[in-house]
Amino acid sequence: MEILNLEDNDITECLDIYNYYIKNTVFTLEEEELDLQNFKKRCAVIRDDFPFIVIKDDDKVVGYAYLNYFNTRGAYKISADLSIYVSQNYTKRHIGKILLDEITKLARAKGTKNIISIITSENNASVAFHEKNGFIMEGFLKDVANKFNRSISIYYYRLAI
Repeated sequence: MEILNLEDNDITECLDIYNYYIKNTVFTLEEEELDLQNFKKRCAVIRDDFPFIVIKDDDKVVGYAYLNYFNTRGAYKISADLSIYVSQNYTKRHIGKILLDEITKLARAKGTKNIISIITSENNASVAFHEKNGFIMEGFLKDVANKFNRSISIYYYRLAI
């Protein structure tokens, strides 16, 4: 397996991974699949200011991670929002941990002091992953979203680095 910075030719595979989660889970609260053009724009904006990495197995993207603004107001510049997505065919292979370790190194190099994850209350695997990797639950917001006709709550997890 190889960790690389996101390149334009990786974006379609990342989109396929993400659209699976949009269509089939409440792990992301987007409701409509993204098209390639809009996802490319989103990736370009993120890459302008933050690290965006992929992990490949035999030249195929099997997961990705990126940081983004936790809040765009200037004083929040020491904190970044984390996203990690792993292909359904590669879960339980420690891909998330590999991505987290690398994105944490990149965050430190950028001067980030806090990595924040917003996790939906139904995503028990992500909660366990974050807790196992030193994140602390800092907040809970009840019933703040609705997807698939289900009320969704969210947790805020923070890793001080």
